[in-house]
Amino acid sequence: MAIPRNVHQKYSETYGGRNTKAKQIEDAADLRAAVDNNLDAIKPFLQDMGFTEDQIESARTDLHNLHQEQGWY
Repeated sequence: MAIPRNVHQKYSETYGGRNTKAKQIEDAADLRAAVDNNLDAIKPFLQDMGFTEDQIESARTDLHNLHQEQGWY
């Protein structure tokens, strides 16, 4: 799933100035939680755009699997 640009810009925890040094440190300490937290932040807006719960959760699983395959966690 590609996150629509306007959703990412408007609601992502890490877009632009919202990606503070403190947030970067917190996310780096637990990448799995960072993925979950950011997806949780934009999930309602993805649902408003028509993405289903299954599509969103499938994307979450795919991201976690990809990160595990790449050895990030």
